[in-house]
Amino acid sequence: MSSFKERTTAPSLTNKFYIKTTKGGYNKAVAIDKKTGSVLPNCCGAVHGRWLECTDCKNSSEDKLCLGNAGSYFKHKDEYERGLTPKIGAVICWSGGSSGHVGFVESVEKDGSLYVSSSSYGGARWTRTHIPKTFKYKDYKFQGFIYNLRVPDSDPAGLKVGDKVEIIDYGNSQANGNGRKAGGLSYIRYIIKVYADGVYPYRVGSKDGKSTTGYYKASALKKL
Repeated sequence: MSSFKERTTAPSLTNKFYIKTTKGGYNKAVAIDKKTGSVLPNCCGAVHGRWLECTDCKNSSEDKLCLGNAGSYFKHKDEYERGLTPKIGAVICWSGGSSGHVGFVESVEKDGSLYVSSSSYGGARWTRTHIPKTFKYKDYKFQGFIYNLRVPDSDPAGLKVGDKVEIIDYGNSQANGNGRKAGGLSYIRYIIKVYADGVYPYRVGSKDGKSTTGYYKASALKKL
């Protein structure tokens, strides 16, 4: 896996990650400028571009994101995992409006808020927007995140995929988050996935990874 490269400014007009494949670029989204092949301004074109550019991947076949309206991205059937935990390199999805909206997560702040790159059809070519930890954006309805398989996972607590853990505090969980303790019961599970800088960065479940128990903070888990 390549390292993640954050974008803080708009891409150049000649950046191939934002030019349609039929015009010599790497982007599979709809060309907004039919002459140059530019996929901007359009939120879908922006996320397709960042999906590859963030790890400098020039192979458009590695992009299997939805090619429909933004509102259909989250429910689209592809090989990517979805979730409610923010992660750098993920696509954040909202429904509502005429066709929904998508953005690309550039950073996850300590307070759970995000900085998201996006674009707007008929509007701004490029924006960098601060999104609160509620993931509220205008009048859209938050759906979730699509995770980028090529972006390396960070591991701030020293836990890694495959580690055997005991769930000791359900209050620090996105699932079963009712504040109750595991008590004398033994809930032994395994780390299935680690999400970079997420509020609940550890996906926990069965050893074979086929069953998910929930998403947890490090303080909810004890390594065995």
